[in-house]
Amino acid sequence: MLKSLAFEWVSWPNESRLHQSLGYRTPAEVEQEFWNGNTGHEIIEIKARA
Repeated sequence: MLKSLAFEWVSWPNESRLHQSLGYRTPAEVEQEFWNGNTGHEIIEIKARA
């Protein structure tokens, strides 16, 4: 139960909370927009996991 509550608490700022500096969008929306507009992101993701 504690892990579930901690996950919800950590997820809220990135998944639900609107940020003024991001144009009142969530960080998850901004990140998705970034990846949709950048080809070759698979390579970046692979290198980031290394």
